[in-house]
Amino acid sequence: MQPIMNSCNEFVRRQCSPVSLPWEQSHRLKLSSCQVMRQQCCRRMRLMAQQYRCQAIFTMVQAIMQQVQLDASLFGVPQAQAQAQVALNLPSMCGVYPRYCNTPCIVATSRCGSW
Repeated sequence: MQPIMNSCNEFVRRQCSPVSLPWEQSHRLKLSSCQVMRQQCCRRMRLMAQQYRCQAIFTMVQAIMQQVQLDASLFGVPQAQAQAQVALNLPSMCGVYPRYCNTPCIVATSRCGSW
């Protein structure tokens, strides 16, 4: 399951949403690489069995939240929250079912429980 989600993990970690992209000379290059990553992520999600998608997304969100707790940096919390939100929106963005996954992670507090 995890190798399938590597492209999604990369997409989420780079925060490829248009809002997070800095307005610089490399904006177009970064935007095009983000589009490629998004396409790869969505292609992989479509190949994954539906019953495993939410578990894979939960694992990704949990890793993001654990990294914030390890860093213990206030600067990392907003970035991690944005990454977790992108991860939670992957099914909807890719047009796969279920459209939304309920996870035991509370993005606002950067805490996750058990699945």
